[in-house]
Amino acid sequence: EAATIIGSSGLTLDFSNFTGEQIQLFQIYLMRLQYNLEGILEDVAKTLEKLGKCPVILCDRGLLDGKAYAGK
Repeated sequence: EAATIIGSSGLTLDFSNFTGEQIQLFQIYLMRLQYNLEGILEDVAKTLEKLGKCPVILCDRGLLDGKAYAGK
């Protein structure tokens, strides 16, 4: 999960001190990371298909999850 990657990177994020604009900006960064991770997994799956494998990608979170945290 993209939020876990950011959270375990050593950053200390205290959202209680963030402005609404800063929270939205963080969500944009998080979305970009998640989008790129999903693209990488899709590329890996395509490579595995070429090797005769049958990959399955399961995602329990989506890009719209951040909407709940970004406010308006």
